[in-house]
Amino acid sequence: MQDAMVQPPFCTERAEGLEYGDCGMGFVSSWLLFGSFKLIAEYMLVNLFIGMILDTFAATNEGDVEFNFTTDMSNNDSEVRRGNTSERGSAGSFRTSFKKHTSLTRASVVGSIADGSARLRNCMEAWHTFSQGTKGEEMLIADVSNLMRCLPQPLGYSRDAFGEPIISHRERAVMKLIRAELNLIGIVRRREQQREEAWQTKRRMDAERGTPFDILVAKVDSIGHILRNPLTPAASNAKMCTFEDAFATIFYWRCPDLIPESVR
Repeated sequence: MQDAMVQPPFCTERAEGLEYGDCGMGFVSSWLLFGSFKLIAEYMLVNLFIGMILDTFAATNEGDVEFNFTTDMSNNDSEVRRGNTSERGSAGSFRTSFKKHTSLTRASVVGSIADGSARLRNCMEAWHTFSQGTKGEEMLIADVSNLMRCLPQPLGYSRDAFGEPIISHRERAVMKLIRAELNLIGIVRRREQQREEAWQTKRRMDAERGTPFDILVAKVDSIGHILRNPLTPAASNAKMCTFEDAFATIFYWRCPDLIPESVR
């Protein structure tokens, strides 16, 4: 910048035989040029530095991001840890039994079948552990994340030397997709149930009333019932999932390479 500020008589404005000299552009112009360059450079560096901090912060807290209609996994984990001694003991025995079946054996076909049966029994035992409050038929969608912690691979997570599940960012994203799909399945099932109930009510009312006028009134009442009761899922039913839906969804998202092309 000092060279750009040099002016006569300390420089030659035009050298002999040349169309230019060694003088600068002037005091004001040089300050404007280099001041603008300095501001632009500092602005870019500050934005780059802030972007690196935000990216690091987002990567660190990515595991805490959940869908707004799901239950936070940390609350579920704390509830499991606060369980009684028998529940903690049973959970530990399940984890131990799953750990023994995390790798396929190559002894024989019979051994593979027996190992697969043991895996299936372990999956059913884990399911009943998390669905005891609903007599084993359904379980909370929020407990699916804890269920996957107890399942063997490939349905569950890989484990470290201490037997603890290793959950990467990709697996957390897959877990969110599984829970979101189960929520959608619950909503669709509830809507189908409401449609069936409305249709059964309509048919029953038509059968009870024999005259054309009564039938017309029954139809109007059934339409009014549907309009007054929109097909929205109930909170208790929408948050539940069945054994078939849970394991089918987990299998589709955790083992996509095993799904035939026709099913996809």
